[in-house]
Amino acid sequence: MGVAFLVGGWLFTTGRYRRPARQYWDDRYPWYIRNLPFALGPIGGFFLLGSALALVTQLGPTWGAVLGAVVVLAVLGCVLLAIRWARRPPRALKPQWLRTAELERLPPSDETGALLWFDRLFIGVIVAATVLIAAVFAVLLLTGVLYQLLS
Repeated sequence: MGVAFLVGGWLFTTGRYRRPARQYWDDRYPWYIRNLPFALGPIGGFFLLGSALALVTQLGPTWGAVLGAVVVLAVLGCVLLAIRWARRPPRALKPQWLRTAELERLPPSDETGALLWFDRLFIGVIVAATVLIAAVFAVLLLTGVLYQLLS
């Protein structure tokens, strides 16, 4: 699944897959739906690192816990990066045809860039849940409890 997300993100950013661009221009969708193709890379990393977490916990109570905690932090980084790139995609991730199309369009004059209350709530819940899950897994891995549960 992680590879599929990575390939999808690569295809979109290289311009080989343009179908999601229709929702990019449609203001009826919230920002996290319009910019989802830009977050496919970090989402793919999230899934691949989740698989790696299952593997590193088999290394033993010491190395499994240490590497597991590192992988959990990397998973947290992928989630935060996906949210960041979905909120404001970096210019380097946008395909050339999309950058050209953006230059031809004039931005709305009343656009303030302010987040709506639902957007703030959505980001807050996702970030809080991710930090909480990552902290719990890191503590469990470092104490060896998760290793004993999986053994």
